Amino acid sequence: MPITLMSEGMTIESRNRAVVLHSGGLDSTVLLTSLLRDGYDCYPLGISYGQRHGRELQSAYEVCVQLGIEKKFRLLNLSALHELVHSRAAGVPNGYQGHSVLPETISPNRNMIFISIAAGYAMTIGASFVAFASHAFTRETYPDCTPEFTSSVDSTVRVASGGRVRVLTPLENMSKARVVRLGLSIDSPLAFTRSCFKDSERPCLQCKACLERTDAFHLNNVPDPALTPEEWKQALQYLEQYAK
Repeated sequence: MPITLMSEGMTIESRNRAVVLHSGGLDSTVLLTSLLRDGYDCYPLGISYGQRHGRELQSAYEVCVQLGIEKKFRLLNLSALHELVHSRAAGVPNGYQGHSVLPETISPNRNMIFISIAAGYAMTIGASFVAFASHAFTRETYPDCTPEFTSSVDSTVRVASGGRVRVLTPLENMSKARVVRLGLSIDSPLAFTRSCFKDSERPCLQCKACLERTDAFHLNNVPDPALTPEEWKQALQYLEQYAK
């Protein structure tokens, strides 16, 4: 995966330019595709923060290749952050817990840290927006995905940037199934996305993220394009098993 220095040729002002926090997951990929379709000049930013599911960053680059913007993709290495900010749990359990918080999946204050960095990057390249993919499902699980948080951080970024940068969360009121529906309608490259909390070559199909993803595609009556037919069949079996 290429890593490009942040400072190369980034000085032109653009009112529709946006830094998009892009993990390689389903939500941020739909966000990125949607903004591109709406005419935004997008600069995807992936962040390596020592996450156990580091495989998602390769997906982030692959998504950008599919969208034809791989030269704009930036990967920031913050892996040392894991020494200070990380989940206290040793592993990720299998199972579907609805909206309950799993400490194994929490990186404390992660979005605040990432948005702050993205805002500085936006100011550097003359972008007017920082976008991240919080949605209605995540707000019930993660405190830094709530409307209260996004409203507050938007105000803070505006003050810190002298009014030049705003925070965009256009998926904020969508369910996970609605995010999938949007992605399908705009031909988002969902087959190249990664949602699994585990760092295996293929999705485990049993962790909370995998089960929520399976449920979202199932509600749209569409198999997950990132899975083989056999994997999709197995994913539905796990969804039924853990939902009981």
